[in-house]
Amino acid sequence: MRRDARATTESMVWRDHVVMQLRDWSCIRMGDSKLTIDPDGTEVRELYRLSTDPFEETNLVADQGEKETVDELQATYREWLRGVRSRI
Repeated sequence: MRRDARATTESMVWRDHVVMQLRDWSCIRMGDSKLTIDPDGTEVRELYRLSTDPFEETNLVADQGEKETVDELQATYREWLRGVRSRI
């Protein structure tokens, strides 16, 4: 993990994902999908397709067609979080 001196942010590349944690929220990105989630991984907040929505204006988290993507990214984030916590 790399500590960014400009903010209280943890960011890392894990497998094919980029994971970032701030105090009140976290995000995980895979390909053009970016999911924001609470730090414990229980509350999904936003999903964006960055290739078609680079300014993150259309939240797709409630779109039933994106349920599989939301579930996959949430599960991957939780797996990453378990690994981080097991090393503490």
